[in-house]
Amino acid sequence: MSFFLGHLSGGFTATASAIPELQAKSRKERGLYGVSFSQKDGSPPVVPPYCKFHKHGFHGVASAVEGAKYFFNGLDEAQAKHYESTLTASPVFQTFLHNDAYSALPSTYLVTEDDLALPAAYQEGMVALQNLRPEVNIGIVKCLSGHSPHLTWIEGCRVINAASLPRRTQPEAPGYENQAICCCLPGYDCWPAPEVWAHFNQSLGGKLIATKPLASSCHLDPFETYNEENCAIIQAKWSLAETHLKTSSSIMSPFFANYSCDPFSPRASQCIIGTYVQYAVDASGASDYKKTIEFAIKHNIRLTIRNTGHDYYGKATGAGAIAIWTQHLKSIEILTYKSNYYTGKAIKVGLVIVGGNDGTVGLAGGYTQGGGHGQLVSRYGLAADQVLEWKVVTANGDLIVASPVKNQDLYWALSGGGGGTYGVVLSMTSRAHPDEQTAAANLTSLTLSVWLMTNSSFAMTPASGIGLTSSVLNEIMRPTIMKLEENHVNYTYFVGDFPTFLDAFKAMNPPNPVNNIQIGGRFIPRSLVESSNGSQNLMNAVRDISNKVGAISGIALNASQKEGHIANSAHPQWRQVLFDAVVGTYWSNNDPELNISNQDLVTYDVVPQIEKLVPGGGAYLSEGDFREPKWQQVFYGDNYESLRSIKQKYDPHGLFYALTAVGSDSWVVSENGSLCKIR
Repeated sequence: MSFFLGHLSGGFTATASAIPELQAKSRKERGLYGVSFSQKDGSPPVVPPYCKFHKHGFHGVASAVEGAKYFFNGLDEAQAKHYESTLTASPVFQTFLHNDAYSALPSTYLVTEDDLALPAAYQEGMVALQNLRPEVNIGIVKCLSGHSPHLTWIEGCRVINAASLPRRTQPEAPGYENQAICCCLPGYDCWPAPEVWAHFNQSLGGKLIATKPLASSCHLDPFETYNEENCAIIQAKWSLAETHLKTSSSIMSPFFANYSCDPFSPRASQCIIGTYVQYAVDASGASDYKKTIEFAIKHNIRLTIRNTGHDYYGKATGAGAIAIWTQHLKSIEILTYKSNYYTGKAIKVGLVIVGGNDGTVGLAGGYTQGGGHGQLVSRYGLAADQVLEWKVVTANGDLIVASPVKNQDLYWALSGGGGGTYGVVLSMTSRAHPDEQTAAANLTSLTLSVWLMTNSSFAMTPASGIGLTSSVLNEIMRPTIMKLEENHVNYTYFVGDFPTFLDAFKAMNPPNPVNNIQIGGRFIPRSLVESSNGSQNLMNAVRDISNKVGAISGIALNASQKEGHIANSAHPQWRQVLFDAVVGTYWSNNDPELNISNQDLVTYDVVPQIEKLVPGGGAYLSEGDFREPKWQQVFYGDNYESLRSIKQKYDPHGLFYALTAVGSDSWVVSENGSLCKIR
């Protein structure tokens, strides 16, 4: 692939215009810009006067300032104002402000001589500095233009110089020169040709799915699927996890979509694949797993594992990745299981049998592999405690069984040590418990007098008890209700009896928005509440935090039960937990700067405030802060080093990567989105 290297503003758009894969046609027509330079010494980013920049995801988000002046000065005032109105916050790449700025992109530099935002002399000076290095030889092509709407000359420049342009062979990681090996990305010579992908698809029986972003119907280009009615439907359901579950690429957490194709952006704004996976394999068995693993290794392509897509960390996505999509492995088999550890009924479950507190959670994916909490934990233990055996395809393509008597180390790691990193699970055999009559209750109050959970409302939705009757549950709830009545607090209370737990679950757990928040969390141990000042300190913290964030919630449980096989890698602190606390700040669909501030609030203010109450406390792997500085200890406790050794045994080359997963500290995501292993 040959291309121009340009600078903002005209140069950046010129670069895009020369690369069809960057959907440059639509960018050229709309004039989308934005850039920031990260300084190598760690100083604050240098931001040009023509944009505002906000760090976001793996790149950044920039919004234009005085677009009519800086970008459209060659047009009359009316046209300039019109084009200025099309500018929107846009993901941008970052590069270091030093002589290495272009070393990763051997190119011919396109100087836009009338560029108001960055004078031609400055552009040429940067290239001259780069060419002082003996290994660098960047040519210059000059074009008499300033900014995006005028780039009618681009096709000519591209054709004239294409033969002399250097090639992009392999992505690199700026800052890790000669220290990292990066996965391939589209647009590089290492990327498989279309006929290679076609042959791979044929070998899979047509199961390869090319990504078209879910929100593409909200945009004009490049997929040409704009549909106002469909877009409105997508916008209305965007915050529901099931909206994304039905696709092979869309992800629940908008932070990791990085505005690649956002349904709430103007229809003229960008819609690119960006950080979504490039392809997904709709897997139906171990053979599909093996073929996908072999293809990813052969072509050095990032591999992800996607179950239902219910994930706050974006683990199932990544720029240039191919996903093994396991959603349609739905078989359930009732077994009479016998071993030294358990004799009785068991369920052999396909990968999308749901569990947890939301119907979109895949049981055998990151839920159980991460420990797994829910409404039945206090009765039976964590989800990981129930596992009798796993069938898993490892990084070398082998299908093996992991149980307490076979491949015990892998069984231990998969049962609580995190998903997406040791292998690809094909099936899970779990204990089955008899269904029983279940009582469930909802208690809500919308009043400023209630400080139990937030400063504006309190909700217990639901309190459930399998094997209990409503009269028994009423007695359990009575002290709370009496406290509300003593303080003259209005409330709404419902309690009911249901024939089965499933009936209660369906009635009391309607679909709720789960992806419109940015979260962090900590375990609240029973010992804190039982200590002399612990309960009051906790309530003081809850009151203060509830004034800062959109919600503080969680699940009360007792995972100390001995029923189940608890010789597993679930965080040891689960056994002392009274309440798994989760804090959340709301996600704005139109204010990227606010979203960054809200995530900073979680990471640097709210979670540390809870940590002061429980120094050294852990957090639920699936509901913590993805930017947790001490994630190895917080999410895995003292198990981390043992888990890392098992990871090295079964995946020595690090094929399986996921954010905050065991072994992910050996990788970095470069500024262009490529996943790079540090040597």
